[in-house]
Amino acid sequence: VADFEETALPAVTRCDDANTPVVVVIDEVGKMELKSEKFIATVHAALDRKGEQKRMVLGTLPTPRYGHKIQEVEDIRAREDVLVLKIKQANRDAA
Repeated sequence: VADFEETALPAVTRCDDANTPVVVVIDEVGKMELKSEKFIATVHAALDRKGEQKRMVLGTLPTPRYGHKIQEVEDIRAREDVLVLKIKQANRDAA
């Protein structure tokens, strides 16, 4: 977890200059990432800052499997400022 935090947290917070357009890409807020409370706090901070800066956060969330939901992921999914698009085999190549 420490190695993950050492790499991931600075990558998410690196560009905090309000004059610099930023796209923060987070490839899956999933099980491993959730072992770090600092990571979840950093993701929420990035989402909170996106409205006040030229910032967009693009990420992937795992789909609940077998009825098992991850509360931290559901909290992100439920935010009013988050748009969730469900990608399926039938629509993944749509223009």
